[in-house]
Amino acid sequence: MNCQWVQQRLWLYAAGDLEGTEARAVEEHLRTCAGCRRELALDQRMLAEVRRLAPEPPAELLEWCRSDLVQALTQPARSPRSTVWGGLQPKLARLRWAVIAAGFWACGLLTGWVLWNPAGRPQPAAVVQGPAQVVDLESIAPGRLRVRLEETSERVLEGSLNDPRIRQGLLQASRNPVDAGVRARAVDLLAKLRDWEPARQELLYAARHDPHDGVRWRALAALEPLAGHEPVRDTLAELVLTDPNPGLRAKALEVLLRQPGPGLTDILVVALEQEQNQYIRWRAWQALNARQADWEGR
Repeated sequence: MNCQWVQQRLWLYAAGDLEGTEARAVEEHLRTCAGCRRELALDQRMLAEVRRLAPEPPAELLEWCRSDLVQALTQPARSPRSTVWGGLQPKLARLRWAVIAAGFWACGLLTGWVLWNPAGRPQPAAVVQGPAQVVDLESIAPGRLRVRLEETSERVLEGSLNDPRIRQGLLQASRNPVDAGVRARAVDLLAKLRDWEPARQELLYAARHDPHDGVRWRALAALEPLAGHEPVRDTLAELVLTDPNPGLRAKALEVLLRQPGPGLTDILVVALEQEQNQYIRWRAWQALNARQADWEGR
């Protein structure tokens, strides 16, 4: 039983939805695989957070939003400006649910944790190649790390984040092919090096391409302070429009809205037209209306 097969079923196992021979096979593998046990612990924490925080919006509001938005989005095609302001603006007067909107945000943000996208991803040119594989990372003292490498025999490196060998190990760890827990810890450590160009490129890559939602989420959080930089904004726009996880799409949209820049209106219009998640459509609609009001007030 390999780690990839097990990790594709860990979320179901954590939620108690895996039964029979598959559940027994996962349990057997977990007894001997520390990496998959760490991955299970991460999934269990995310599941607990979803259950604790995700609100249940009133059924009446969901039905009203659904019918109202479907009606607006299925009107005859017009220019983006007229579609948004002519068809949607009159309905905004009815949308005064600030507190419930916050609940929508939390719901959309957190429910996306449960999605999995195991499709293959391209490897960037910056991938560190070599015979060794990073299998574990741990802090051993303030400012010092231990990187555990798997070769024909184990080799251990120790040093600070300024040590080139440790940095190289982090770059390798961020692409560990089977252990999302190692990738997540590597991303958290690379966030402390975000001013270092290779680390920044790794975070951009992880946000776009890592197959695990939790790792992409951590990379997005690490990039948030750099949201004013063009490559980061491009990545945020891509996440808003293409990430399979609605929680990540919602988070990326919120980061973009806090750092308005060129092209934001176009992104909002596209999100409004193609987005399937109701909260994200509503948030794009609200942001477009706010920008229009600002333009008219000048």
